[in-house]
Amino acid sequence: GFQAYFSMGPAKVVQDLIDAVSLAVVIIVCAVPEGLPLMISLVLMQNTSKMLDHNVLVRKAEGIETAGSLNILFSDKTGTITKGELEVVDFFTADGTSISANELRHHGKVKGLLDLAIGKNTQAMFDVYHKVIGGNATDQALLKFIGEETFCMLDGNDGCKVSAHKGAPERLLAKATKYLDGDGQIKEIDQKALNQKIDSLAAKAMRVLAFGYSEKELVKNQINDDLVIIGLVAIRDDVRPSAKDAIRQVQEAGIQVVMITGDRLETAVAIAKDAGLLKNESDRALSSAQLNQMSDEEVKAILPQIRVI
Repeated sequence: GFQAYFSMGPAKVVQDLIDAVSLAVVIIVCAVPEGLPLMISLVLMQNTSKMLDHNVLVRKAEGIETAGSLNILFSDKTGTITKGELEVVDFFTADGTSISANELRHHGKVKGLLDLAIGKNTQAMFDVYHKVIGGNATDQALLKFIGEETFCMLDGNDGCKVSAHKGAPERLLAKATKYLDGDGQIKEIDQKALNQKIDSLAAKAMRVLAFGYSEKELVKNQINDDLVIIGLVAIRDDVRPSAKDAIRQVQEAGIQVVMITGDRLETAVAIAKDAGLLKNESDRALSSAQLNQMSDEEVKAILPQIRVI
């Protein structure tokens, strides 16, 4: 009889074995129902230990079960998909002329105003060991760029007060019509040429920040209309190699990955391409402004294609 049974093939034997084990579990659970919560707890704790082996810290064990049915994963960009270590890779005046950190020391007026615009708009500082601490990653990158020194207000004999601005280029350039060239001369901005330079940097996954000064006093939530652009910086934060692998594995598991960021859309798109999020023409990257203009139904319709917000 055994020979005839085993001749039916391994698939039949394995299936019967699974059925027998399943039936045994059902009988045990029915006979001793108190064992079920204990069994669930043991399995969850075992899973927590397995997750820890993969450098995943689970705060609530039930989260593992929830994660098993995940279909969309929203991820922050900075420090998660990217390294979170920013550095200034380019400083340029509003005519597109790049000036290196070493050369900048020879451009007194530009350097003095840039120090002021960065130093007065930061929460980072140098500690006693000459390391940059505090603030966010952008603050730290900018402070490393200008170096450790005292930030002096322009004393200029006219006794004017100078307010310094740091912010997104589109916000500052909406107000400013003039800029400082490398020699500290005030000139008219060529907006078209400058925007081309900014867009080319954004396409390389670089974030651009602008700096300006005004001789009027600072007013909360307002950019003064006499703003003069001191210069702009390009800051880069590379994608973690491990994040590329993780994103690929999650996508292969059938989970949609969406990156959330406060960067310019062009910068976000470049990083998303580098991270393997944007691959097809149908993949969508939306700004918060575009998202806010859409109805819930419109969002639901394109939800499966969204990769970046």
